[in-house]
Amino acid sequence: MYTIFIDMKLHTLPLLLVAVFTSCSSGKSESKSKNAIEEYEIASKQEINLVDCLSQKEEEYLVFFHSETCGHCKEIIDDVILFATSDIIKTYFLNISKNENKITRCSRDEIELGINRVEDLKIVGTPTIVEVEKGVITANVVGKDSCLAFLNAQKDKYIIA
Repeated sequence: MYTIFIDMKLHTLPLLLVAVFTSCSSGKSESKSKNAIEEYEIASKQEINLVDCLSQKEEEYLVFFHSETCGHCKEIIDDVILFATSDIIKTYFLNISKNENKITRCSRDEIELGINRVEDLKIVGTPTIVEVEKGVITANVVGKDSCLAFLNAQKDKYIIA
């Protein structure tokens, strides 16, 4: 079993991703490790802040809300990064552990779709994936298994056989 000690002062996705990657990398070939590091670097460039989560240039995109202390986020980060680097749909990363990314929490019953103001956006917890179309929230998916199922559905939706 691998243990990751993350200093609460670490506030950058690249450091979190490298920590997660190195803790899970034993037994992988060197070429796979190099590819994974490149993917983490690409994903780190796709990190955004809360104030920008509804105003990206794409008409449609996803935002992956995660936390440095979330065990479920660490379990699915590889899958989310692979999805994000596949160019199926633009995917951004938002670390809620950063002070500027404080977001209102709610229960599953309080999730609202159709939100177009950051001030009105709420999440249940992490991991969460929010789908944004033309600046409006069209999906708010919470939980490890639900997020993975949502990403698989996105693959089916956008990949033409």
